[in-house]
Amino acid sequence: MPKTAEETLEEVHGIVAEYAWSKQPLWQTLMNEKLTRPQIRYFATQYSVFPLHNHNYHGNLYVNCPDPSWRRRIAEVVYEEGTGRLFANDREHSKLWLLFGRALGISDQELWTAPFCAGAMAMRVYFEWICKRQFLEGVAAHMLAGEAQVPGVYGKVARNLQKHFGFTDEDVSFWDVHEIADEDHSQVGRDLLGQFAKNEADYDLVLKTVRDYSGIDALMNEDILRNMKKAA
Repeated sequence: MPKTAEETLEEVHGIVAEYAWSKQPLWQTLMNEKLTRPQIRYFATQYSVFPLHNHNYHGNLYVNCPDPSWRRRIAEVVYEEGTGRLFANDREHSKLWLLFGRALGISDQELWTAPFCAGAMAMRVYFEWICKRQFLEGVAAHMLAGEAQVPGVYGKVARNLQKHFGFTDEDVSFWDVHEIADEDHSQVGRDLLGQFAKNEADYDLVLKTVRDYSGIDALMNEDILRNMKKAA
């Protein structure tokens, strides 16, 4: 029997669960353990691959989007990332990340210019590439795989960092904003498959993309944690 959209979504959820951040050592550590300030500083430089370069991901999705209604939806995401006027009190998300860096004693320039580890660089190259391909692939990677992992994790990271480092709510506002915003962004599965997936080959492409993204993300997380442990 040909695969259906509902069956494909069930498989997507299964892949996301297989790679759940709550099961990965990096995120378990960030949510539950006390790390040294140098370790968190290292993490912040590497995780900048997302908040400081997101225009290269969401922006490519907007340019590639073939449908006006979907282009509007992506435009709202790009608008929020670039301005913060929907969820972040008029502060762009990159600025929220810079605030987190400053709380750790990292200058804005240090965050913008920090060299990435191999895992973070691989993610950056892959993510830019997949978002430049056909829209179905880019949205599957960005919203079905990536942002689907955030709700339920970022908030716990924020509370753990506040517990051990005494950060203010503003210091960890990046984490709390995305706990809300990414839940909103990731609720696109049925609409996406209903409009852009026309046949079983498209469904298979979505599943391949979600698995590929999840695998690269896991490799990045492993590499970041390995190098974090070396920090003094």
